[in-house]
Amino acid sequence: DVYKRQILISFAIALLLGLMLYIWVSRPLQALVDYANSVGRGERASLPQLGNNEIGHVGDAIESMRQSLEDKQYVEQYVQSLTHEIKSPLTAIHSAAELLEQELPADKRKQFAKTILKETDRLNNFASQLLQLAALEKSQGIEKTDGISIEELVADIFEAHALECNTQQLHVVLDLANDISISGDKFLLRQAIDNLFRNAMAFSPVDGTITVTTTMVTDEHAETLVLTISDEGPGIPEFAKERIYERFYSLPRPNTGQKSSGLGLNFALEVAQLHGGSLILESSHPGACAELKLPINTA
Repeated sequence: DVYKRQILISFAIALLLGLMLYIWVSRPLQALVDYANSVGRGERASLPQLGNNEIGHVGDAIESMRQSLEDKQYVEQYVQSLTHEIKSPLTAIHSAAELLEQELPADKRKQFAKTILKETDRLNNFASQLLQLAALEKSQGIEKTDGISIEELVADIFEAHALECNTQQLHVVLDLANDISISGDKFLLRQAIDNLFRNAMAFSPVDGTITVTTTMVTDEHAETLVLTISDEGPGIPEFAKERIYERFYSLPRPNTGQKSSGLGLNFALEVAQLHGGSLILESSHPGACAELKLPINTA
């Protein structure tokens, strides 16, 4: 009996040591491996809590290396893109300023001064959007969450653009489900949906219709908000389908021929992914349809 008791005690101690080894070593190592794999796939990931030990120090070193590499690549990409994007308005400002040095009729001076103001506003707007996108891309998660009524949020966005829609003779149909609320950053989500709505306005023909719908999709795993914004514009050209989410890429507006900063869709995509959702923009014949999916947290 004593011998059996000793065997059982030894076996229990071995199990306890194995469990302690798993808690102290194996589990933190697996968490570190999962984190490294997520970073390798380009996903947003936060360094897990690994403790103040050798594994924790390794995790801190990996996080520091990741941050340094991302910062270097981030700066290089932005410098290249920024240089390309500001070249056009700066050229227009410089040309207009040179012409204003000459003796010109009053109407011409007014025209060139207006060009300078317009391009300056364009640069200021571009800089603001770029700063917002830069801060968003560096975020690993949502710092502030609110309970958001999607019906109220969409109605507020439409109200803000009602006068502009009326001026462009655009018809807006709101088909919004009642009582759908999600948890997220209200400021970011409003900007993202506003970008999608303004995009639909920009590509809509005169007397066109913009349709906004919200529905809740439920499956065995989760509940999801599906918000769609569709227009009756020219749709997405085949050559642009692979680039529409690309930062600074923009198509000319059919009514004016002008391009935007090319940051709106990229911003909306970043916001969707930050909230654990997705954004898809497709041609809908006629026009285009933006589909924003966000997980629902019910109270």
